[in-house]
Amino acid sequence: MRRFGFFLFPAAVVLVAVLLVARVTAFPRSEAPASQSARVGPCDVEFVTGADSLDVRCDSQSGRVRLVGLDSPERGARGFERASAGLRSLVGAAGSVTVHLAPGVGALEPGVARAADVYDGHGRNLSTEMIRRGWSRYRTLEPASPQGPELAAAEIEARVQHRGVWAAR
Repeated sequence: MRRFGFFLFPAAVVLVAVLLVARVTAFPRSEAPASQSARVGPCDVEFVTGADSLDVRCDSQSGRVRLVGLDSPERGARGFERASAGLRSLVGAAGSVTVHLAPGVGALEPGVARAADVYDGHGRNLSTEMIRRGWSRYRTLEPASPQGPELAAAEIEARVQHRGVWAAR
């Protein structure tokens, strides 16, 4: 009976991952509904300020955005350099980004970090890509993102594939 239990847990994790990925791919969400967020963009990324934030310039507005749904290593912590380099590579490949400010956070403003879903030129959510590659974990706290199920599925995929922060587990 113990052998059966040994195989049951990994099989259950893989099954949940497959079901979540199937749900996300069956109903893709490339962008947040306009009624739930303020869309700004296209925006030029001026600077990657950390493993989960960017300084952007969008027409006449500029400010800092913090990617929603990420639990990234803080400056000086293990994994910070890798996660920051990963975000820089995603942004560099994107050229410009589209920002969906989280409901109720206000407009872009210099010196003030605003929570946002950020998309590259192909409609990919940068938070999802950071999590999928194992550079960050999914953070379920404030503010909620319509991409929550997609972010959770990306973390399960990274865990199962032992990517990034999940490599040693």
